[in-house]
Amino acid sequence: MKFSIIVKTFNRKKIILRSLRSILNQTYQNYEVLIIDDHSSDNTKEYVHDKIKDKRIKYFYLKKNIGHVKASEYGLNKSTGDIVCFLDDDDSWDKKFLYYHFKAYSKNSDIQCVYNNTITLINNKKKVKPYYSSLEGNCYGAALKKLFISSQIALSFKRSCWKKLKKLDHKITREDDDLCLRLSKFYKFKHIDKDLSLAYLENNRNQVTSNALNHAKQYKQLFNKYKKDIYIHCSSKEIANHYYLISKKFYLASSFKAAKKNIIKSIKKYPNIKNLLVLILILFRM
Repeated sequence: MKFSIIVKTFNRKKIILRSLRSILNQTYQNYEVLIIDDHSSDNTKEYVHDKIKDKRIKYFYLKKNIGHVKASEYGLNKSTGDIVCFLDDDDSWDKKFLYYHFKAYSKNSDIQCVYNNTITLINNKKKVKPYYSSLEGNCYGAALKKLFISSQIALSFKRSCWKKLKKLDHKITREDDDLCLRLSKFYKFKHIDKDLSLAYLENNRNQVTSNALNHAKQYKQLFNKYKKDIYIHCSSKEIANHYYLISKKFYLASSFKAAKKNIIKSIKKYPNIKNLLVLILILFRM
């Protein structure tokens, strides 16, 4: 069983070696690495070729910057392995990541997608374990309740799945969640309850407001894409909770008009004291 590992990069010469070394240190060694360089201008290609010599690494330097979603798609189309997976250029894996994924596929022939837990490391110091899913099997309906299954760096799936999907959604900014949801609509998932992926996060306080607003817009965008199926598979309370979360995200971004609009939708779908209190709070801030 051969893995195709896609590493997208853009001007990350100073940190990409961390990701690549975590791949080269894997105990399971049957893989290829596809580095998709999205037109870097910091000589990343020359730097990587100078520091790492391994025939399994294939380097693709794109003639123009196409963005991370299209870069992912480019890597998927170039992959040749039985299983495909992603590792961001600033993150890393436990040395047994590939081994446990290989083991999961070997023991479950009807499984097409596998994922594990992810640990987030903030400012290279504080380790936190964010919310993660433990959904398995045909889990599309259940996944719609949270619009989440796995981060992309914790996910692998059979390349035959890509032949069905054919392309990624270039308009969706929450690429990880969209890919998992699309896969879960057709294929079975297996969860590995181990912390095998490490995501690095720089907590920049100067960008909290803008990031919060982007986060709210991105969640609303994802919700709108799957809204029809959410209304089919989710209860009124679960639908109301989506609107509540959207409202909360806009509120934290100080976008009170959008927060009010969505909390009213939540109240209409499933009225309760919590939502009414949030509405009062929003009206107080407006």
